[in-house]
This record gives sequence, C-alpha cells and structure tokens, in this order.
Amino acid sequence: GTVLVLLPEIVLIIAGLSSAVLGFLVGKRTQILWGWALGMLVLAMVLTFDMMGLGLTRLVGLNLYEVPVSGVLAGSGNLADALKLRVDTFSLFFHIVFMFVALLAVVASRSFIKPEEPHQGEYYCLLFLAVVGMMLTAAATDLFVLYLAFEISSLSTFALVAFRKKDKAATEAALKFFIIGAVSSAIILFGISIVYGVAGSSSIAQFGQSLTDLNVLRGSGSAPGLGRAVPSMEPPLIVAIVFLLAGFGFKVAVVPFHMWAPDVYQGSPTTISTFLAAGSKKVGIVALFKWRTRALHRWATSSSPSPLVPWRSEATSRGLRGTPPGSLQPRASSAGCITSSRTRS
Repeated sequence: GTVLVLLPEIVLIIAGLSSAVLGFLVGKRTQILWGWALGMLVLAMVLTFDMMGLGLTRLVGLNLYEVPVSGVLAGSGNLADALKLRVDTFSLFFHIVFMFVALLAVVASRSFIKPEEPHQGEYYCLLFLAVVGMMLTAAATDLFVLYLAFEISSLSTFALVAFRKKDKAATEAALKFFIIGAVSSAIILFGISIVYGVAGSSSIAQFGQSLTDLNVLRGSGSAPGLGRAVPSMEPPLIVAIVFLLAGFGFKVAVVPFHMWAPDVYQGSPTTISTFLAAGSKKVGIVALFKWRTRALHRWATSSSPSPLVPWRSEATSRGLRGTPPGSLQPRASSAGCITSSRTRS
C-alpha cells in the first residue's frame, strides 16, 4: 500500500507523540516509558529490515511488502512520491544507521537519566522526532523537503541539548547551538532560493539536468592548454553551491564551521552528545552526498570528454574522505612522468 512505504517513519512519529502523553501518566515509573520507547524503536527497525528483504517476518510468511527493495520502492501514486521522497537502498541503509544510533541512546538513557528527573516523556518524543527528520533527509528528492527534514531534526536536537535546563552549561550550549543553527539554516535556505530562481526547479535530480541544459545553451568553456571543452556554470549557481556547502558544513561541524561542537558536546547530556556525534553529523554528510552524486556529478560528466572531469570527480570524493588536495594529480600527467622516467633510466 501507499502508506506502508513510510510505515517506519509513521511508527516513530506515533511513538514520539505517545511517549509525551505516557510521560504524564506513568509518573516516576519511568521503566514503563523506557520499555515503550525501546519497543517502538525496535519495531521500526524490524519494518525497515523487512523492506530490505532481511526481516524475520518473511520467515513466518508475514510479507508486508511485495518485494525487497533493490532500487526504488516508491512508485507512481505512492505517498512517498507525493511528499517528494525516494525510498531506495541508499535511504534505507541510513534509516538503519540513524535508528541504531537512537537505539544506543535509548538503551543508555535507562541508567543515565534518573527516575525523578522531569520531562522524560518529552525527551523520548524529541529523540524520535529527530530520528524521523534524519530519515526523511536521507529519502528527500527535493531541496525544500530536504530543508524541512533538516529543520525537524535540528529543532529537536536543540531542545535535547537543553534537556537539563537547570544546568548552566547545557543551556549555554543549547543557546549557542540554536543561534549557529539558525544562521546555517538561513544560509541553506538562501542557497536553495538561488537554485530555484536560476534552475527553475527545486528537485535535486532536475537541478543536475538544468545545469546540463544551461551548459549546452551557453557553450562549454575551454581549459587553457587543453583545447577541450569543460563544463561551465552560471555565477549565481556558484554562489548557491557555496552557500549550501557552508550551511551543511555547520551541521557536519567541518572546519571552519565547527565552533559550536566543543561546547555542545560538553554541555549536553552524555546520551545526547553521543547521538549528535554519531547521528546528527551524518545527516549533513548524507545531504552533501546526495547533492554531490545526484546533482553535481551529472553536470560534471555532461560535457565532452576532458581530463578535468575525472580529476574534478576524484577531487570531490577525496575531499569528502579527507585526502589532502596536494595528493591529487591528473592521471594522464602522472602516467607521462612514469613513462619518461622509465625511458631515461
């Protein structure tokens, strides 16, 4: 069915909202609340594994989905298509990663959070909403949907950092996290608006096609000394990409956008620090990866063959892995140097 495509997210939303209500009902019997949160999170993980064809439900003949997801589960008319989401193996893999990190945080919360501490229902509610935002970010195919999913996760983590509001270090860290996060969100939104104004679409895939069309209409530039065409780009799009990279850089805590990380990790509860370090930073990496592979890669390979195209792709991928830029050399030049050295010897 159309709703089954987003069933894990729906389960987590129900779990989060019900945890907020259950927190008022159980009082100091927080083990009930903890068991409920843990059980619902495990259920969402089982459903996700079932979508990938790895669930135990198939062993007992309970098949919620017709086939395991090998490419795209969401077809035309599905709820995911209407919400500009793509449920494929890429998104499902990160769904498992985000839920596993949340599972570790929930398990650790049993001994870390004392039973007499207030607002534990809201704690699990915000944790689940943050996970839902992360999962929607991994499945988003539209820049505005990506931004909204990003903000769902960010706003929840802002409040989680300040969970112990009587702790001055936690409130100070949450305030700094909120201010810097608001600035980065504004930068991302400004970059998206430029992309929409120039490319005419907020779709990540169509943005790459728009870059290709603009490149064909303008004519490709030429690299000095090569005599071959290389992809060119409109100046506003360069500004938009810089803004998007800077905004996502704040989320990932990439230098020089990392000034919020030390205070937040030190001031927030230990479970939330673990959740931010292991889960929240990966959301920015997922967004950058989607932007790199589904938009810029199509533009970079759209022009006629050029030695700069594989070099640019290799430079981008190595940059995400942290390889020093100085280690990059054009393959043709390297091969020529090796050949000449062998000839001399």
